[in-house]
Parts: sequence; C-alpha cells; structure tokens
Amino acid sequence: MSRPCIARERPSCCTRRGATTPDPLSGILHGTYAFLGVADFWSREWPAAGRGAELTYARTVRQLHVGLDILRESTDLTPTGSALVPALGAEISRLPVTGLAADIRRLADDLVAHHRALWRLRQVEPDPAEVAALADDWLRGGPVGSFAAPDDRATTTTAPGGDSPLFRLATAWVENPDAVRAAAADPIAFDARYPDADPLDAPLVAGDYAEAQTTRLAGCAPDENAWASLSVAHGRLCGDPARSPLATRPELVRAAWPQVAELTGAATNPLAELVSRYVAGTSTSDSMRR
Repeated sequence: MSRPCIARERPSCCTRRGATTPDPLSGILHGTYAFLGVADFWSREWPAAGRGAELTYARTVRQLHVGLDILRESTDLTPTGSALVPALGAEISRLPVTGLAADIRRLADDLVAHHRALWRLRQVEPDPAEVAALADDWLRGGPVGSFAAPDDRATTTTAPGGDSPLFRLATAWVENPDAVRAAAADPIAFDARYPDADPLDAPLVAGDYAEAQTTRLAGCAPDENAWASLSVAHGRLCGDPARSPLATRPELVRAAWPQVAELTGAATNPLAELVSRYVAGTSTSDSMRR
C-alpha cells in the first residue's frame, strides 16, 4: 500500500548537514516527528543526569522549534502534510522548558545558530551579483544594502541529535567551566582534552561575545568554523541582527571579503570595520575572566 503524499518536493531546497544531497521536505516532517521521542526522553532524564543532559535537551527542543517554523512557513506541504503540522506543534509546545537554566538556553540558541551558519557556509553558493553589491557597499563605507536570506529551509532539524566539536566543548563548559578555561590557555592540553574543538571558541561558549568577536577578527584566513563562530558572536552583539549580512548571510560576507581586503590594503581590517557598523551591545558573559 502506498504512503500518502505529504509534500511537493523541490529537491534543491534542503540539504543535509555536511552533505551535498537534497533532504526532502517530507524528511524534515518525518524527522521532526521522530525526534520528538528524543526530546521526550531527555525531558525525563536531564533533571537527574546533570547539566550536560540539560544542554542536550535544550538544544533538541530549540531544533524542534526550528523544524516546526520551517514546516509552518512552507507552501509545499500537501493538505495531508499540512494537517499533521498543528498536531506536531501541540506536542512540541508541551515539552517543558521552564526549569532550564538561563545559560543552558543561551548555549542551546548559540549552538543552533552556529549550525545554521556552518550549513550556509558549506552549502550555499552566493550569487555573484550580491557579492559584488556587498563589496561595493562595503568599500564605499555607507549603509550596506539589505541581503535577505533566501528560503534555504533546511538548517538544524536534519540532525538534532548530531555531535560536533562545538557541542562537546559547550557540554564540557556547562559541566566544568574552570577546566575549559584552564585548558584554553594551553593549546596542547586543550587539543588532548577536547579533540577537534577550537580553543578560540571558549569565549563563545562562555557567553563572552565581545571577546569571541575580537579574537575571531584578529585571526588570519579564518576557516568555516571561525566564520560561523564570528557570525554567532556578532549576531549577539548586534542591535538588529536581521540587518547584518554577517549574522544572516555569512557565506556572502566571506565571498566578498577577499576582494575588499585586497583593495583596502594590509593596513586596515575591513571585516572589523564592517562589524563596527552593527554592534550596539555588550557581552553577556558567563565569564571567562573570573
């Protein structure tokens, strides 16, 4: 017996984390339903299992809400698929969050934002016309035009239980911040204790966004993780993150940056100058400076 059709697929819309193959909208719907079970499990376990489990639960709930938003906004669900979304939303809304610590909720949001930024940096090919327009605005020093993020739809729900070096570092931080703080001062010890994680992300997991941003801006030839971490820290410091292409379209800023850097010369830091146009807040550190 054939299964009911729940979505009109547009294969180019959705891509799995770290892959180049499409992730159908129906997969997002099925996956979001499936991970309700994961969230339900951790909702019962985390109060007795410690802060690492609390972070796992908080991140899963945040990702489920992202998946729900994607599904609610989609115009490609069939009537059958659309009928499933309200029930899904009702189940997600029943997941308890009131007992979660503030720093845990902050970290869960940052992990999801980092995942989204990393996905865009790996999977989204910037439009050359937009790259040229951003570079022109950037070089002229005036207001940067609006570069709305396209409907990429797939961000975090495809692997809500997925592991990553940043997630492992964040888990270590909530369980023993002093150990992370000490290891971050010794790259060899840090690498041995937190394999594949970046010590420059220690301020980010601590919530010291000003330090996280400053450290990343001082770096040379940033990799994908560095761009994603900068995007998250910058988004936290923005007065209005929706206006900043670095917060919403990091792949676009990365594509324009070499051209701008070449034309402005080595004496300036054009990325720091661009960031300064948007920053209007201060750090909300859990404190790397104790």
